[in-house]
Parts: sequence; structure tokens; C-alpha cells
Amino acid sequence: MKFIQIIAASAAAVALSVSALCAKPMEIRFQTTANTFDPFYQAMEMFRDRVDEEAPGAFDIKLFPSNSLYKQGTETVAMQRGQLEMNQSLTFDFSNQLPELSMFSLAYVVRDYDHMRAIFDGPIGDWYIKTVEEKLGITILATTYMGTRELSLAEPREVKTPEDLDGLKIRLGNSREWLLLGKVLGVSAVPLGMPEVYMAIKTGTVDGQENPLGIISSFKINEVSKQIVMTDHFVFTTFFAISTETFNEMTPEHQQIFRDAAQEAARWQDETRLADEARIREEFIAQGIEITVPDVEVFRKRAAEVYAEENLEEDWPEGLFDRVSATASAAPAE
Repeated sequence: MKFIQIIAASAAAVALSVSALCAKPMEIRFQTTANTFDPFYQAMEMFRDRVDEEAPGAFDIKLFPSNSLYKQGTETVAMQRGQLEMNQSLTFDFSNQLPELSMFSLAYVVRDYDHMRAIFDGPIGDWYIKTVEEKLGITILATTYMGTRELSLAEPREVKTPEDLDGLKIRLGNSREWLLLGKVLGVSAVPLGMPEVYMAIKTGTVDGQENPLGIISSFKINEVSKQIVMTDHFVFTTFFAISTETFNEMTPEHQQIFRDAAQEAARWQDETRLADEARIREEFIAQGIEITVPDVEVFRKRAAEVYAEENLEEDWPEGLFDRVSATASAAPAE
């Protein structure tokens, strides 16, 4: 009788092993706005490879660069509907649905990279992540840096204050936050898709545009620009984000593997992008592009005035703006 029980137990164990071997890997579609040359896409590859290494055969992670699966702005809804598992999400993607988060999509709220790290790595970041998960059904695995946005102009001019930009037509996005940015910078906002910007500047349809130095370089905007004004108006924050429903289907061990892999890739991406910004700036100078620095504090003061005029604080949790402003910048990594 005992022999029969042993045989039965062995057969069950073999069947379980065969079942595990035959289990279909969980498909994870991961989309980004970045092209394949961008550090963020390379960080996605690093994330995928680390998950495969730590959980071999458990996941089939497919990467989609350049919004090749869903158009930019539609990804959050796709995740909420179960049509997309992971995305490179922006603060704009979340604030479109949650006005209480709109502060983080506005110019001059975050001062610089170290301030961004202190905010999102601390209690405010914990609140932000919890809010996104509870209200949007999206889990943030890691926060990373996509660059600081600057203003590029087709023709040089002296720029110290917003008044010096009066009358210029600048390519901006078409959301409320971008229109407010136009008011802060003192320019006329012209909404255009990025593929249209090069020719628009070349033909004089617009006088310039704004983007991080890396994007200015990758879209070759430097070829039609004679000046870059280092307005430092927006510290571009982005996230490794996953559908909470998808994340909850994983074992706790697999969830931790995803978190660790995303945070490792995010750290590498930060370091690479910061180094790229310094390198690209020097390349632009060597190309003869004039790099100028305005009075950023005047722009920052103008931003506060615009936000007060628009009564934006009505959307924000009480005291949040003061807490963000009072957050000390993180010490640079050794």
C-alpha cells in the first residue's frame, strides 16, 4: 500500500513538473515614446534581460518603441482596459485624469534633477505612487529622468526675461499645461507633432521649439537652430509603469523581480541621460550654436503668477505646493 502511495506521489510530481514546463509565459507588452537609439529604450532592454535572467521562461516581454503600438496620449486608457501591460508613462498621462497631480506637469515646479529625485524618492513620491495605483489602476515600478526642457530658436536674440520672447511662435503641445507654458515663456503656442517641427522651423512657420537637449539632437532640430536658451523650464519625469491588474497576477517573487529590474534600469538611464546632456551641450557649442542662460528666477516668478491667475491650486491637495517647494534637493550620488 505504501509502495502504491509512493508511486502515485511520484507521478503527481512529474505531472506538475511537466505542467510547469509547458506553462505559457505571461506576455508583457511594453511601449515607449522613445526611439531605439534613446537611453530609455536601452533601459527597457536592460529591464527585459534582467527579468529573463531572474525568472527564465516566466515572461515574454515585447518592446514597442516610438509609440508603435498605441498613439501617444492613449496608452493610459489602453492599460486600464487590459490592452497594454506596461508603458513609459509621463506625468501628463496621469494628470490628464487626476487634476490633483497636475502640479507635476507644470513648468518651474521641479527645480532640477536632484530636486526631482528628492521629491519622487520621498514621502511625496510615495503619495503620488499610491494615488496613481488606487485611482488609475496603474503601478509605478520606478521613476526616471528624461532630461530638462530648453528653448531652441531659429534666429538668435538676447533673452533674459519672458518679455524678450514676446511675439515668437513656438511649437508646444496642445494640452492645458502646454498652453500655460506658452504664457509663462511669453510666446505664442503653435501645436505640432514632432515629425513636423524640423520643416516648420526651416520654413519659418514657427520660430523655435522646446525639448530636452537629447530630443533636440535625435530629431536634428539643432540643424535648424542657431540658439538654445537654457530656460530649464521643465524637469521631464517619466515612469516604468505597469497595469495593476497585470501586476497582481504575478507571484510576490515575480513582482519583486520586476521592481528591482525597473529600478536598476532607471538608475542606469538617469546616469546615461545626465552624461548625454553634458556631451550634447558641448557638441552644440562646437557646431556654432549659441548657448545662452536667461534670468531663470524671473521666469520662475512669472510661472507662479500665471498659476495664481488660473487658480490652479484649487485642484491640488492643501499644502502640497509648499511641501514640494520646501523639499531639499537630493545630494548628488558619489
